[in-house]
Amino acid sequence: DIDMYTSYFPYINLETGDMIEYKIYAQDNSAAQNSSVFPANGFQTFYITDRISFEENQFSHNWEFTGNQNWFISSDESQHGLYSAESGNIDHNQSSSISIHFTCDETADISFYKKVSCEDGYTDDWDYLKFEIDGTEQDRWDGEVPWSQETYSVSSGSHTLSWVYIKDISV
Repeated sequence: DIDMYTSYFPYINLETGDMIEYKIYAQDNSAAQNSSVFPANGFQTFYITDRISFEENQFSHNWEFTGNQNWFISSDESQHGLYSAESGNIDHNQSSSISIHFTCDETADISFYKKVSCEDGYTDDWDYLKFEIDGTEQDRWDGEVPWSQETYSVSSGSHTLSWVYIKDISV
């Protein structure tokens, strides 16, 4: 079993751009009192941000992956910086999905850049990338779509954003 603990620091006022450094010390309650430290040397660091970026060459938030192949970080191409997220390498009649859950304090816009390169179906139902908010499809793209920005409004409350790449049954 894994016990999860959350710490709350009510007197710390954090703002976007602030850096947090931390080290975790864990000790069990057995007579041996085994202990662990993470990271072993130095401190783990992260920045408070209102943006999700892949520039650390890893998925930094609580992303969920479903489908036949997971999305991954790629340095082959990006809109800004060195890295981007890329759908898993799937075969016919398969899908690759990435989602993130978050809570929005007030109605706001979310924006992302996307690039699509897949089979172009005249009805947009062959191979395509679709974007969903809370399980409702907002848009889909197929064919050759250069880097472009998309913006959607989300209301206050909890939401799930999903990007799903789907390939049809044949070429």
